[in-house]
Amino acid sequence: MEKLFYPESIMVVGVSDTPNNLGRNIVENLDRFRFKGPVYLVGREGGSLNGRKIYTRIEEIDACPDMVVFLIPALFIPEPLELCGQKGIHYAVIESGGFSEFAEENKRLEREILAIARKWHIRFVGPNCISIINLENGLVLPFVPMDPRRIKAGPISLVSQSGEIVSNSLKLFSCENP
Repeated sequence: MEKLFYPESIMVVGVSDTPNNLGRNIVENLDRFRFKGPVYLVGREGGSLNGRKIYTRIEEIDACPDMVVFLIPALFIPEPLELCGQKGIHYAVIESGGFSEFAEENKRLEREILAIARKWHIRFVGPNCISIINLENGLVLPFVPMDPRRIKAGPISLVSQSGEIVSNSLKLFSCENP
């Protein structure tokens, strides 16, 4: 499980160069917090973001990143998760919402994702989550912009099912809070 919190390379699926793209926020958080490893971007439109190529397909990436982060519509998760399993990626974060919390009929989708994860021995965080923050290595994966001037590493760790609790805790322990 160490690679879940200390990956050496990451693939972000769901990136575009448009200003309001949430996948873009993930990539920019990694940059702002100085994640040291390679970050591979995948988005259906391709292009580039801050000097990095946005691949249109997972298969175009020659490397096998330690982790993949998904922020695409829930219905589209199974196919790229399968491709990541075939590639040998064993850790994933599924930030996308739209599973059983959205509609009862989407439980089938959850079962499909679990079956793919079991088949390829993929451990994942999510779905529908704010993600992982590890300030020791710059692994800051939330889809909302984070500011390194306001959040500093310290002696506290937090695991939460609720994104709101994480957000409020970050505000409570922020560097600007006396």
